[in-house]
Amino acid sequence: MARTPEEAQALLAQGGVDEVSLDYYIGVGDGGNFLSVAYYLAQMPLDTRPQRVSLHTSSEFGASQLRRALGGSGWDVPWVHSC
Repeated sequence: MARTPEEAQALLAQGGVDEVSLDYYIGVGDGGNFLSVAYYLAQMPLDTRPQRVSLHTSSEFGASQLRRALGGSGWDVPWVHSC
């Protein structure tokens, strides 16, 4: 499990990640989010990227931003609204 965008991107770069569940807010500091990870995922080569991506965020705005970043990547990205 990654707790920062940098950790998440490092794990993805190593390969072998089958599924990713993204939250928008990191929960530390002001304004931290995993949006950069969504952009990173969208640019990964098809043969190395995860098979499944889902969103688990309480933020409708955050879910919208993550989906936009993943746009055109070919994933059907479900959003599980969490509280």
